[in-house]
Amino acid sequence: DPPDAGPPVLTDWKIEMNPRQEYADPITCHYKYEGGTEGATVIEWYREIVDGPNGPTEEGEWEPIENNNLIKYQPYVDDYQKRIKIFITPVRRDGTAGPTYQHILERLVLPVHISDNVARCMREISQKGTSFICANFDPRNQYAPPASKRIHLGDKQIKIKGEGEKTEIKTKIAAGCCQVKAWAHDVRCFELVLAQSKTVPQAKQLSFMCEDGATR
Repeated sequence: DPPDAGPPVLTDWKIEMNPRQEYADPITCHYKYEGGTEGATVIEWYREIVDGPNGPTEEGEWEPIENNNLIKYQPYVDDYQKRIKIFITPVRRDGTAGPTYQHILERLVLPVHISDNVARCMREISQKGTSFICANFDPRNQYAPPASKRIHLGDKQIKIKGEGEKTEIKTKIAAGCCQVKAWAHDVRCFELVLAQSKTVPQAKQLSFMCEDGATR
C-alpha cells in the first residue's frame, strides 16, 4: 500500500434489518472501506443481558455473540426483547487498525405471525388445556437413550408425565414459573426450566426434542 493511503476508515456504513425490529430476518452490516487494501476487518456482535442468575441486570451489560466475524447475523428467540450491539474496526492488509465504529439496535420484538399464534394458543390453553409428547434427553450424555414424556398444560398446572401417564413433575402456572429456551442450532430441541416452587424443591432444567420445528 502507498504511504499516502491514510489510516483505515469507514466512509459510510449502515445496518439492514427487519423494518419492524422483528427477529425473523437477518441483520446485515454494509460499509465502505478506505485507507489502502482492506485486510481482516473486525466485526463483533453483542447481545444485551437482561436477566442474570440473580435477577435483572444493570442496563449496559452485554455478552458476546459467536458469529465468526461475519457481516450478517440471524437473530433467534434468545434475542427477543434484547438490544444488539455491533462493533466494526477497519483493518488494513498490513495489520494497521483504524477507529472502532459502534451501533446499538433497539430491542427486538416477536414477529407478528408468531405473536398472533402465541395469543391464539394461550386462549386455547386457558380454555381447554393441551398436551404434547416429546423426547426427554440428557445433552451431557449422548449415550443415554431419550425417554418419551408428555407435557400437559391445563388445570392451572404444568405436568410432566412419564411411562404409564404417571405424573413425575408438576408446578402451578404463574408468572415466572418456567422458562423455555429454544436451541439455535437444532430447531427440534428446546429446554424447559422450572422455577423452585412448593412442588419443585429446586429449579429443574429439562431438555426435549420435538418431531419437528413446527411442533416446538
